[in-house]
Amino acid sequence: MKASVRISEVIHLLTLLVLTLLFSASCSNTNPIDHDNSENETLQEILDVAVELMLDSQYDSAMIHLNLLDSLARFYKNKPKESSVQSNYGWISRRIGNLDSAMVFYDKAISIDREIGDTLSLISNLNSLARIVRDQARYSESAIIHERAFDLSLKVGDSISMASTSNNLGNVYLELLEYEKALSYYDLALKVWESKNRMSSYSIALHNKGDVLRGMGEFKDALKKYKDALRIKRDLNRSSSAAYSLTGLGRTYILLDSIDEAEEVLKEALEIRSKSRNKSSYAESLLILSRVSAAKKQYRKAESQLKEVEQIATDYNKADLLRDAFEDQRALYKAWGKLAKLAVVDESYDIMTDSLYREEKLKVQEAQSAASLQREQQKTLLAEQNVQLTSLELQATTQRSEFRLILIIIAMLGIVVIAWQLLQIRKRNAALITLNSRIKLITDNAFHSQKNALGLISALLRSKARQSQHEKELEVLKDVESKIEALGGVAKSLFQRRIEDNTAVAARVRLKSYLEELVDDTFSSVASRAELDLSVDDIETTSTEALNIGLITNEAVTNFSKYAESAGADTLLIRINKEGERLHLNFTDNGPGFPEDFEFHSSTGFGMQMMANLVEDMDGKIAVKREDDLTLIEVEIPLKA
Repeated sequence: MKASVRISEVIHLLTLLVLTLLFSASCSNTNPIDHDNSENETLQEILDVAVELMLDSQYDSAMIHLNLLDSLARFYKNKPKESSVQSNYGWISRRIGNLDSAMVFYDKAISIDREIGDTLSLISNLNSLARIVRDQARYSESAIIHERAFDLSLKVGDSISMASTSNNLGNVYLELLEYEKALSYYDLALKVWESKNRMSSYSIALHNKGDVLRGMGEFKDALKKYKDALRIKRDLNRSSSAAYSLTGLGRTYILLDSIDEAEEVLKEALEIRSKSRNKSSYAESLLILSRVSAAKKQYRKAESQLKEVEQIATDYNKADLLRDAFEDQRALYKAWGKLAKLAVVDESYDIMTDSLYREEKLKVQEAQSAASLQREQQKTLLAEQNVQLTSLELQATTQRSEFRLILIIIAMLGIVVIAWQLLQIRKRNAALITLNSRIKLITDNAFHSQKNALGLISALLRSKARQSQHEKELEVLKDVESKIEALGGVAKSLFQRRIEDNTAVAARVRLKSYLEELVDDTFSSVASRAELDLSVDDIETTSTEALNIGLITNEAVTNFSKYAESAGADTLLIRINKEGERLHLNFTDNGPGFPEDFEFHSSTGFGMQMMANLVEDMDGKIAVKREDDLTLIEVEIPLKA
């Protein structure tokens, strides 16, 4: 089952590696910042999984992930992640008891941190290395390494790293019985934790300071530190940590001969620790409580307590605790006067001491053999990793070269396609320019032909007017002549607008610019002095629709100038807007308006009839309204697609 799980994990990780390399090659031309972010996210994801496996004690699976992360970090030249890999290698080695390998890995991590100048990571790895050295009881060397990390913390001004390192240094100097140094470092840690409001860390440093003061014989000051630490831990609901401070109080009360106070706090600590799975801590508190019982001459009670401690120490293989229990039993029976029991304990103590010595010697030999075997396995593993790394780097280099070649070929093909498209566009543009020129020429000729025809009709009408003897007939002829001239003007404006808008080919007209120019020309031709307010939506329409709309607008303006303005009107409002698929033309003035029974088709004016006919030809509607002393002509026309 384990083998199948490992194979699936390897396949998953190799797939992730291939996808990462493919993504790297495909993104070689993208934004470098986005690319780097994607690489970091991928590497961080692998690291997070490895850390979860480490915390779950799945060290083999964690090593697989770390090996892949190491390969990718080297491939991408991501030094921070290389440092993380080495420090995690060290963490695993320490957990499995291989301290020598752990030191090698942390040394590599420290070397990388120095190379890239990552001071915070360097401080963390130096502290980890110092703790391994402290595990080997090499306290002086551990202090030197911790002090190096402390100096770096001061240099970069990182108070959290400085406080953590200070607490570590205090622990080392406490082991060395250098109390003054331990106190100075604990005080520094306390100052930082208090300023950062990290009360849990603050309470631990307070307790540690109490241990130093107790070791220096300053019992009252030690009691104060333990009580302050206990109060904070209770406020934070840290019961197990509170039991630790209660035990410290009990030890100190015994040294002060305050037996009742010692019994009270030790019972409380014992009650808390009885609910914990850590039986050795419970036995430690019970051992100290037995000394209180012995001091109060409650010998049977002390004997029972020590027997329980002895049993727990035996069950959990706690040699130091078992030795302390036997020594306290010897002192108890000696004070109690139980010489027979004292002899039995002495014999058991000697046997236990010899047995422990033999067991410890055997354990040392077994540990040395295991360490030797572990070193050989580690060398083999490292050799395999190097082979895998070389293979992965070769595959990655080959894949990147292939992808770069593919990208170059695609880029060249793209350039060829783009160049061909640009050439075709230039040819089409040239053809369109030629075609447009021809159409403009044809349109120009057609317009001039139309102009000549309209001019001929106007000339015939003027000749007829000169021959007419009837005043009414003469008026009609002049009216028709003016409409023909207006038609010619509208056609001319439409033609010029199409030429300027380059819409000769599409046969579409931009209504806004066309009507603005047309109305302006009409106003100028009739010499109107009225105020004009024109608003036209920016829409397109067909040439035929534009011509009809222009004629309607021209007639409305002319009619205003001829009738409304002469009657005192001084304002003309023109609103032309589109609503859905219909066009609305509104002409409003402040003139006298039309008769109440006015009808377009029954009008005697030729212009009004022409407007009505044009609107009907376009399937539209036309109406006249009178609102608030204003005259309104409303035209509604459906637009064609």
